[in-house]
Amino acid sequence: MRLIALTLATMLAFAAKDRVPGDTLTAWIAEANWDLDRHNTLFGRFENVRNDELFPDHDAALHDQPFRVSKFQAGYAYRLPLTGPLNLALGGTVSTYAKPNALDAAYGNNPMGLTLFAKLSLGH
Repeated sequence: MRLIALTLATMLAFAAKDRVPGDTLTAWIAEANWDLDRHNTLFGRFENVRNDELFPDHDAALHDQPFRVSKFQAGYAYRLPLTGPLNLALGGTVSTYAKPNALDAAYGNNPMGLTLFAKLSLGH
């Protein structure tokens, strides 16, 4: 019988941007990375950000207005050892967002994102 060690790494972060003059804008991020075995990794991330820079055009009606936006992201990567410490990871992510309805005209009703990636690295 072969035992497989599962490795779970997590992170929680908080940030605050003190706008003078103006409100303090806060952000929360939580993420987890779960190595199922030597080759397979699942990961996820949650971001919740209050931002007043979504409309950089000074003539835009919503310029400098703060909005709180959340992002939910999940992904998978398959790691291939190439030679020595060289590795190639192939994977992808899917993301969805929660946002105020006031942002629908600029960002759509249900914004989503998809990413495919290849990552070349030294070591694990």
